[in-house]
Amino acid sequence: MNKVAEAKRQIAIVKAKRLSDLDLRRFGLIEIPIEVFELEWIESLVLGGENAFSSDDNSEKSLLYTPIYNLRVVPPEIGKLKNLKKLNLSYNNYIFELPDSISDLTNLEILNLRSTNLRKLPEISHLKKLRSLDLSDTNLDHFPKTINFLENLQDLNLRYTNLGSLPYEIGQLKKLKNLDLFSSNLNEIPATIGQLENLRSLDLRSNHLTVLPKELWQLKNLVNLDLSENNLRNLSSDIGQLLNLEKFQLRFTALERIPHEVSQLENLRSLDLRSNHLTTLPNSVGDLKSLQSLDLRSNNLNSLPKDIGRLGNLEGLDLCSNNLKEIPATIGQLENLRSLDLRSNHLTALPKDFWKLKNLKDLDLSDNNLREIHIAIGELRNLEGLDLCSNNLKEIPATIGQLENLRSLNLANLNSKEKQNQNRIRSLPSTILKLKNLRNLGLDLDVIETPP
Repeated sequence: MNKVAEAKRQIAIVKAKRLSDLDLRRFGLIEIPIEVFELEWIESLVLGGENAFSSDDNSEKSLLYTPIYNLRVVPPEIGKLKNLKKLNLSYNNYIFELPDSISDLTNLEILNLRSTNLRKLPEISHLKKLRSLDLSDTNLDHFPKTINFLENLQDLNLRYTNLGSLPYEIGQLKKLKNLDLFSSNLNEIPATIGQLENLRSLDLRSNHLTVLPKELWQLKNLVNLDLSENNLRNLSSDIGQLLNLEKFQLRFTALERIPHEVSQLENLRSLDLRSNHLTTLPNSVGDLKSLQSLDLRSNNLNSLPKDIGRLGNLEGLDLCSNNLKEIPATIGQLENLRSLDLRSNHLTALPKDFWKLKNLKDLDLSDNNLREIHIAIGELRNLEGLDLCSNNLKEIPATIGQLENLRSLNLANLNSKEKQNQNRIRSLPSTILKLKNLRNLGLDLDVIETPP
């Protein structure tokens, strides 16, 4: 039985049983069978999507499948399906336009057009019940001003489009909760965005923004905000108004300073500032009592404020690739810290309080200038990963044998001969044989003279 015949058989089953859902993804149809438009009662029509295989197919093929569908056209008859609540046409690369009759689907709540080649939208202002609209990865280069009529819209995905700008009318989407504008070729954001009083997630990554409207900081219900990969050298002090913010990402933005008002974000749990031009952090960063993850890798930090030790809930701290020559002793107060990355700095020693980090599981001190590791390292009993490669170490303390949970230990050197920092460990303590859980051990065997 060919695919079209199989699809018609499925349609017949839906018709006979008056089922409300019809899924034709797996048949690879070029056109929609006319029998579909007789099913005027159906509420869900799926002609594309993430996975064309059935939910009970656990094969490797199912997991690795990249969906590409073959529909060439959506006929005007689609407008007959007036009870439709969900229409999924995603990943049909040959769909370039939609019929005007789409506007007759006034009960539609979910419309997914992701990864089609749609160039423009037909009039959709009549779709007043629409809650979710996905136009990501299309050829859309403008958005209709009549968007303001979509009064129940909660999720709007416009990532990977060529919009260039947003209509001012977007501010009238009062129920909007999630707005994805990742890589939408935007040069500016309209001030009316501040009117989206129910917005919880805003993704503005990978655009061409150099400034943000002051009204953006009025989004008091915002929980997730991503401004990464823009050219925002400065961050407004009004950031402190986003009192419900939990996740804030500012990667690759050329940011030079963090305003101390960031300390007012009392609900912030994750702050990602990697790959910027920061040289210092405000002392007030210690006021972020809810912070669990802080990523500062690839900046120009010369020092850390002592108040960093007040981040009592911090679990992950990434300081890789900065210009740190020392770490404040207060770091030992981070009793919940699980992961600490200090690789590629200029550390020559660690404060004695450093070894109070009893809950550490992963510690990376590689590519520094450390001359010794204190015997107190044996106190880090929860440590599972320890990287000491490319320092100036000549020996490892015997107390390393107390790290009973250690699974990975790297004492080798980076391959580059130009590296000045090179470990010269000629022997290992016999206590290393106590590390029963060790699975990975990195050594320079040509340097080791005496095995344990």
